[in-house]
Amino acid sequence: MKVLITMNQPDVKMNGKALERHAVKGIATNEGKLLMLLSEANGDYKFPGGGQKAEETDLETLVREFSEECGIDGVSIVTEFGSVVENNKARDEGIDVFRMTNSYYICNAGSIFGAQNLDAYEEEIKLRPVWVTVEDAIKANESVLVSDNCPAWVARETQVLKLINESDIL
Repeated sequence: MKVLITMNQPDVKMNGKALERHAVKGIATNEGKLLMLLSEANGDYKFPGGGQKAEETDLETLVREFSEECGIDGVSIVTEFGSVVENNKARDEGIDVFRMTNSYYICNAGSIFGAQNLDAYEEEIKLRPVWVTVEDAIKANESVLVSDNCPAWVARETQVLKLINESDIL
């Protein structure tokens, strides 16, 4: 998959020992809007999706995550959009860099939300699925970026939103 953006946290020892994690995100559209997860606690938007389990394919991860986060079953991949690689300082001793790769796919998904099955942190930040224009999502995320309580993913998701805004997806 094509790397769209590489984001490096300052002072990361890039050639050191790395801990790598992979996540899969879905870009679903409907009538000029994107399916996003709104954090009612923080006011930011993020794409549905999440960490991939060892035995899962990218599609299996998306199906599971859309079901858990949006209550939507039957997600299918249309095509690859691209990936974002983030290199961050590791928190674990003996690890120099935490490398997070997020793969984004353009998807077909239903538009009716069923019951969510959220993780504890997702419930804490009050995630809920919504259809939103790319412009409104960018504006909301940019206001969160300058706040004192900005979640780590907001910079990445905002960059992807801007790439979508420049594309012909919508």
